[in-house]
Amino acid sequence: MIQLLLVSGIFFILACLVRKVFDGRRGLWLSLALGIGVVFYAVKAALVFWAITYIDLPEPRGPHTVALSHWVIKTDRDETFTLNPSDKRTLHIKVWYPTADVSGLRLYRYRPVPKLAAYASPGMAPVHADRISSYIGAFQPLPLLGPYLKEFLQPRLERVFDEARLDAFEGSAPLKTKEKFPVLLFSHGHRGHLDYYSTTMQDLASHGYIVVGVNHSYEVSHSVLPNGETHIRLDTALEDAPALTRDDYSAYDKTLTDNYAVIAKLT
Repeated sequence: MIQLLLVSGIFFILACLVRKVFDGRRGLWLSLALGIGVVFYAVKAALVFWAITYIDLPEPRGPHTVALSHWVIKTDRDETFTLNPSDKRTLHIKVWYPTADVSGLRLYRYRPVPKLAAYASPGMAPVHADRISSYIGAFQPLPLLGPYLKEFLQPRLERVFDEARLDAFEGSAPLKTKEKFPVLLFSHGHRGHLDYYSTTMQDLASHGYIVVGVNHSYEVSHSVLPNGETHIRLDTALEDAPALTRDDYSAYDKTLTDNYAVIAKLT
């Protein structure tokens, strides 16, 4: 961020000097162009500042304390979303539900913090950090600086995601009550990710719902199971797999299209 502010300051000084050295429209246009550079790098510095500060996630608004449990379901079903015929369908499930106030304290951020659930699925912090740092690094007029900016942001973003916590206890026991809680099944959108909806799910659970969410393996960019096993979306992996031919990718794309057509008929 300091480097970006420094560049912004240099552009500002140059803009002032240009106005003094050059008269007329030439000086005006040159100073205007440099002024745009001042604004651009100041905005980018603000983005970086946002990226390396902590994540303050919204708190649940309901009366119940929330718990979160991870489940992994492995089946003998063939996985049709990969090119490997031996892959079997494996799903990462998250369940949000009301629990007792195990902290014994007032319901304010559900302390103690160490018992809180992490924001992202296990091992997802580097994935989220890579997505954001790549975006910020690419959004600039000097592409050569992109890799250096990404390298600068990546470790800080990973730290931010690692430190972020939900307002939900990890694996706490369900609330013992005669009250019956409705069960909601949640399926994220096409090429979305279950983690994107974490705060929404915990808010629903705080209002007395049991929310069961599924992360669709090989359809999301990365699905990282609690044991560290990773399922990567194939078309993402293909970008780094030159040994696969265009015909391989075309066959995979047709498989996806056929699967979606079957789903559409069923629904």
